[in-house]
Amino acid sequence: MPPDPSPLPIVSVVLPAYNRAGSIRAAVDSVLGQTFRDFELLVVDAGSTDGTMAALAGVSDPRVRHALSRALDRRALVSRFLGGHGDPARGPLPPSLLGAPGAGRDLTLDRPGAVRLLGEAGLPKGLDTTLLAADSPRPYMPSPVALAQALRDQLAEAGIRVALTVVGSWSEYLDRVTRGDYDLALLGWQADSTDPNDFLSALLSAEAIGTTNRSRYGNPAMETLLKRARRESDASARDAVYREAQELFHKDMPFVPLYHVSVFTAYRRTVRGMAPGPTGPLRYDKTWKVEP
Repeated sequence: MPPDPSPLPIVSVVLPAYNRAGSIRAAVDSVLGQTFRDFELLVVDAGSTDGTMAALAGVSDPRVRHALSRALDRRALVSRFLGGHGDPARGPLPPSLLGAPGAGRDLTLDRPGAVRLLGEAGLPKGLDTTLLAADSPRPYMPSPVALAQALRDQLAEAGIRVALTVVGSWSEYLDRVTRGDYDLALLGWQADSTDPNDFLSALLSAEAIGTTNRSRYGNPAMETLLKRARRESDASARDAVYREAQELFHKDMPFVPLYHVSVFTAYRRTVRGMAPGPTGPLRYDKTWKVEP
């Protein structure tokens, strides 16, 4: 039976990733799980890479930012904080988007490598820094303070000593991070389209510093790539440009990608055509209900 042109409203339950699907099967007939574009990242006050680096000691050096990345066990974070319902990040783009890094581009756990990079950056005794967290759960970050504590403990194993600062409200937290009043911070991003530009320009363009580019990263080479990709109409050509931008991201590591979140939608068996939209929110234009 095809969808009715004017389908009846259907009530569904959207479950955050940290609720295990099996725990709600007694109440519903079907559970649909999908990894969406919710993206969790460790933001670093990176400054620009065009010779005007931020004065902040330590994390303004890309070798230190790479050390931060290598010191983190992303799979452990996904297991502990998402109940295993998520994917360790490989870069700033979710795996299903144009230009996303392939399976061979993992951000691996390598703490001896992290220690070596700190030494090369002139920090043979390690690094002292701060991590800002908000006591305000988000869809991609159900336990922000506990996550910050876990990151602190993981980084300590590579000689990176982190002092936590917890902010009570999300608005105050976002204001501080947007102003650059932090060393390290936890944020997430969810685009409203499947175009890679909604991630890369928002998070990496110097034009977005003071708004969505909260790492305050700026590199003229990245600006050139992002503008080329926006002007390009051919999908394969855009893919090539975005992959080049990914390589530059991995060289500069302006922020540290952590994981992508899965979301579960629970619904009755009488509901047909249920599918999340490409960016996560449910769509009902092709959903209908049949009699049991």
